[in-house]
Amino acid sequence: MSDGMKRRDFLKVLGAGGAGVATVGCSTGHVEKLIPYVVHPEEIVPGVPTYYASTCRECPAGCGIHVETHEGRVTKVEGNPDHPVSRGNTCARGQASVQGLYHPDRYRGPQIVETDVGGAPRDVSWSVAEQEVARQIRAAPRGSVVFLTGNYAGTMDRLVDEFVAGVGGRRVRYAPLEDTPRDLDFADADVLVSFGADFLETWGSPVDYAWQFSQMHAYKRGGTRGTFVWVGPHRPLTGLNADLWLETKPGTEALIAQALAGSLSPAEAARQTGVNPQKLERALGFWNAGRRKVALGPGAAIQGRNAAALSAAIAGLNGRAAPAPADMRPMVQLVEDMRAGRVRVLLVDAENPAYSLPGGVKFAEALRRVPVRVSFSSFPDDTSRLANFILPQSHFLERWDDYTPRPGVFDLVQPAMRPVFNTKAVGDVLLSMASDLGIALTGGGATAARGWDEYLRNAWTARAGGAAWRDALKNGG
Repeated sequence: MSDGMKRRDFLKVLGAGGAGVATVGCSTGHVEKLIPYVVHPEEIVPGVPTYYASTCRECPAGCGIHVETHEGRVTKVEGNPDHPVSRGNTCARGQASVQGLYHPDRYRGPQIVETDVGGAPRDVSWSVAEQEVARQIRAAPRGSVVFLTGNYAGTMDRLVDEFVAGVGGRRVRYAPLEDTPRDLDFADADVLVSFGADFLETWGSPVDYAWQFSQMHAYKRGGTRGTFVWVGPHRPLTGLNADLWLETKPGTEALIAQALAGSLSPAEAARQTGVNPQKLERALGFWNAGRRKVALGPGAAIQGRNAAALSAAIAGLNGRAAPAPADMRPMVQLVEDMRAGRVRVLLVDAENPAYSLPGGVKFAEALRRVPVRVSFSSFPDDTSRLANFILPQSHFLERWDDYTPRPGVFDLVQPAMRPVFNTKAVGDVLLSMASDLGIALTGGGATAARGWDEYLRNAWTARAGGAAWRDALKNGG
């Protein structure tokens, strides 16, 4: 503003509205674009918020949310009080989702990297990007196309399976954050023992579990309340809320579970774990006196060589069969196939495997050997930086989707505003490429012209009837 601002320009900017002044700075060349509506939609009144029921997709928990908007822009997210998971609450990640929506580091649109890894990306239109990827898929030998995804747990599952089958490829699932239970019930427990499961922060379904913990740990009639015991070598936020901490040597937590089950003497368990014998006796007293007792874990903090034994011991305390360990063999096989040149096209819509996989797997090194690397990431990350096709998907507050956070709960994700940048839902991209490839996708009878939202609507109608779709739009699930 070294050359100053004329009075006429100042009044023009001021009249456009204070909220827009920060975005326009000292330039007045496009002031007319600051006016949000000439004729605004009937359901929107300037200054009065409009709310949309949706589902948070910041983590696998799938909390129901109410999205507050002003003049067509998302401004706040809060929990849906009618939702069985969130019960009107949200976590820090849910609250921060609005920041991710407007984050300046997001990809602004599709890009193609003409040279090898590290080359400068070229902005292209969606039609050019989709047609070029479709051309590469068409030219790839049968069986050399792989789609690496997370656990969609919704209609996207069927769409991706149909797409992969249509191109003669295969699908590999990789979901490092989704291997924890999200349907535990301990709100009425007398004793709760957590083996490193940080359920108030990151483990399982933190919003739901925090509510259950508040019920379990609150004083009830008669002045009694549940007791919480934390087992592990250190104390995160969840451990700091415990009534008793059993500070174990790393890797010895399974011995505490065996002592609680009565298969190992308390003295021997205390000797091998390094836990104070008096504290262990107190924990045994709580456990044995409890009418309803629940053990949680193992958490990420105490995963290691003894994780399988600990998981089995915890399942025994709860009277359940031990869960099957996560099967990493498909990922290991994928890396081997990439390294051997058996993968021609790799499409990635998973949790940044180049970063989240152990370094010894050497995923990034193998990825460089794949000629066509497609990333659907919204943000630059270790995996997308190795891709030569960037097809950024829309934020969950901008797109249609559905999700099943736990058995019996079916959630709908609906857009609360138009996309901030030139992004698309992965479902729309797959439908467009399927049209270019001449693949018939049967789910809901949708076509590329009708789009992912119509595919989703038809799938819901076929599953539960039109009323289910309308109720989900109203209640978020």
